[in-house]
Amino acid sequence: MTGEFIHFIECDDIQSEDRLFYDEIVFFGDEADLDEGGIADNIETVSMIERYSFAEGRIQFFYNDDPACREANQLDPDTKWIVSYNGHNSIPTAWEYTDEPYDVQ
Repeated sequence: MTGEFIHFIECDDIQSEDRLFYDEIVFFGDEADLDEGGIADNIETVSMIERYSFAEGRIQFFYNDDPACREANQLDPDTKWIVSYNGHNSIPTAWEYTDEPYDVQ
């Protein structure tokens, strides 16, 4: 229940057949954006809330910093995104990350 809350994921591993968690949240941006004070530092807060609140049907949190991976996922490669993946029969939901803060609630 402790340690790293957000892990790097290779582009080909997003929603792969052998994934450990069905639901995945992927931040498409730089790892430094996840650090305290970065534009996406609230993602770690959300991942901590999820980990400590739910024991079943957990979500895994990842990041990928490769612009080519954004393109492969039909996202603007020059923009930072957070995407919720919920399996092969579900359409991913994407939100653009900007300098405006997101409310984690």
